[in-house]
Amino acid sequence: MTYGTFVFPRKFLHMGGERFKKKEYDIFAPPQNIWQKGSRDDVFTKNYVPRDKNRTTMTSGKKFRLPLEVIPFHYILEITPILNNGSKLGEQWTAPGNVKILVDCVRVSDSITLHAFLIKFPEDAIKIRDLKTGEKLDVTNHGQSKENEDFYVIKLAKQLQVGHKYEIDITYIAPVSLRRLDGLYRNQYTDYKTGQTKYLVSTQFEPYSARQAFPCFDEPGLKASFDISIGRKAHHISLSNGNLVSSVPMIRAEKGWIVDTFNTTVKMSTYTVAFIVSDYSYTEADSNLFPNRPVRIYGPKAVIDRGGGEFSANVSARVLAFYEDYFDVPYPMQKMDSVAVPGFPYGAMENWGLNIYRDRYLIEVPGVTTEALRGTISSILAHELGFATYYSYIGQNATNPEFEPMKRLLVDANQFAFRLDSRERSSYPSYLTLIILMSLLTDSLEFRTTKVQLSFE
Repeated sequence: MTYGTFVFPRKFLHMGGERFKKKEYDIFAPPQNIWQKGSRDDVFTKNYVPRDKNRTTMTSGKKFRLPLEVIPFHYILEITPILNNGSKLGEQWTAPGNVKILVDCVRVSDSITLHAFLIKFPEDAIKIRDLKTGEKLDVTNHGQSKENEDFYVIKLAKQLQVGHKYEIDITYIAPVSLRRLDGLYRNQYTDYKTGQTKYLVSTQFEPYSARQAFPCFDEPGLKASFDISIGRKAHHISLSNGNLVSSVPMIRAEKGWIVDTFNTTVKMSTYTVAFIVSDYSYTEADSNLFPNRPVRIYGPKAVIDRGGGEFSANVSARVLAFYEDYFDVPYPMQKMDSVAVPGFPYGAMENWGLNIYRDRYLIEVPGVTTEALRGTISSILAHELGFATYYSYIGQNATNPEFEPMKRLLVDANQFAFRLDSRERSSYPSYLTLIILMSLLTDSLEFRTTKVQLSFE
């Protein structure tokens, strides 16, 4: 994830003519929405509602790790975000869904604890089936845990058996947030040609908000593969981590609803699951730059038609090709989509096969975008595709050496550290306490802890 912008040599701030003055196009100024006329109205940022202050956190003293009676290995997720009124599927700004979680039982228990937050469950929403015997297990009760409001506990009439695989089938309704910027949330933009306000639904699951979109085991170590299907209106498109496999009419909905099914993902953490429903268009990179795997940039049609995605598409393809050669590891997905989202709370977010960017850090409009911002876009693309800040310099140096990233690395890292160190009272003794575990094999296995204090003067 990218939290901020990068510093570029001052000479780039004025390249391209007098109209690209630093005062108007300063990369540190509040982002301008190039999709609409006039100044940007960051309705989502200014109305942002943080998580509840009393919500359980890692420092609250309450349990925050799942007890792990079972371990997930595969999800089958179906979800339909509703952007308009009048659908028999549900209310506007909700997302009815169903998730089937395939799990391995690792501990005998008569309950299953997973994550779910702000999600509603209808009657008889949960079914459990033993995949080894085919037996259906009776659910005696289910609800939020008293220990942690993010935990959802399913009580069973019969104990789970170690070594058996089970299917947890859950029907639910998730909220599409109108004010929060995590989980599954609404976004909007103004079509600068028509002046019409258009809506889209996007996701932001890092660090622990997948549980707001579907019940899951929302810890990064509990990786699993995903089969994802998304319902949408015919005039929209949907995107997810995998490649689109099929689009068919939705049987249980009124005319005009489509179900998109995506291919199975690699094994991944829940926080890297992503999907979007919008009316976007796209531009695709030259297929010779990264053969056999499409690299696309998505944004509003009016912006894409102006060439707004061409620069980022070709840079992305070149970066991916470079990383494959540099690391000698093949790219594991079948495609790479990047989506521009107005009001996105971070600079960008890396997800398997579907990266999400704040609009100004992905869309480069010829004749409008400054050279400084082009450099920022190039750097952020290299960062998100390489998943590490250091490799943003390496990747950008391979694709856009004109921005002198390796020289900038010295400024961004070394000089910044030296500047802090030069300040009065910036250096002081530091102490590090290590807990050393020593196992002694005597009559029994004994563990002892010893504290070792290291002093750096």
